[in-house]
Amino acid sequence: MFDIIQVKKKKYSKKNARKRKNEQKATMKLHDDNNNNNNNNHRKRKKHTFLDKEKNINHNTTSSFKYNFVGAEFLDHFETPFIAYKDIESTLSILAKKLKKDRKELRIYDPYYCRGTVKNHLKKMGYTNIYNENEDFYTSSRFKDFSLFDIVITNPPYSSNHKERCMKWLRKTKKPFFCLMWKFAANKKWYRDGLSNQINTKDLYIYPKDKTRYDFKNPSGKGIHGGSPYVPLWFINTSSVINTSTILHMIPKVTALCIENILRGNVNKKRGNPRQRKKAAAARRKKQQKAYQQI
Repeated sequence: MFDIIQVKKKKYSKKNARKRKNEQKATMKLHDDNNNNNNNNHRKRKKHTFLDKEKNINHNTTSSFKYNFVGAEFLDHFETPFIAYKDIESTLSILAKKLKKDRKELRIYDPYYCRGTVKNHLKKMGYTNIYNENEDFYTSSRFKDFSLFDIVITNPPYSSNHKERCMKWLRKTKKPFFCLMWKFAANKKWYRDGLSNQINTKDLYIYPKDKTRYDFKNPSGKGIHGGSPYVPLWFINTSSVINTSTILHMIPKVTALCIENILRGNVNKKRGNPRQRKKAAAARRKKQQKAYQQI
């Protein structure tokens, strides 16, 4: 009798287990289908984040503003704030005097167009002769004819290879330039290759001590909010008009800014992984202990 009950119980449990297994499979399949639908919807939404290269329409903006060039992305269209131009005003003023031009005569060129806000910002500072138009910079007359401008002030797009092409072109012009990029660009090969080793022709750097000082905004009001995610830095070269060491001493010091011709903070060295940093910290402590023992 005992054996018969045991056999019946075993058969019943196997049947139950099979039933539970089938139910779990059905639940998992339903869950996977829901996840796939969510991922597909996410991909569809993501497609409209950037600029439509064929139609030149930014889907993030409320209006269908048309750019006369292709290839730019949503993250390329962030206007430089007024305070960033104010930070280079004294340097710009020194250059204007050296070129023997007043602020209205100085021809300033910004090759990359967003919505032309650069004109309004520089006009507040007295500079009215500014060229920044809705055109393809690489096919424009100023790309080849450097006699059409005195100074370049720009914030190049960060997508594709625009930064590299921009820096290469700036070196070629032999004109004073102010190029706003992230600080880590100083570690890139395409930037390092064009640097001069001579103290009088080296680049000059101006950047805020607090990275949130510059609040970049997209015309649509979307994107970055509450300051820059990285340290924004003005890459400056004035050597064709006034050498770097001279102008460095002429620029008035500002407490909120770093003004230097050698970048601090070990920019040229890549940050190590957690294990490497821990090892380096231990080595520093050991070195300090040896120094204390000698004292």
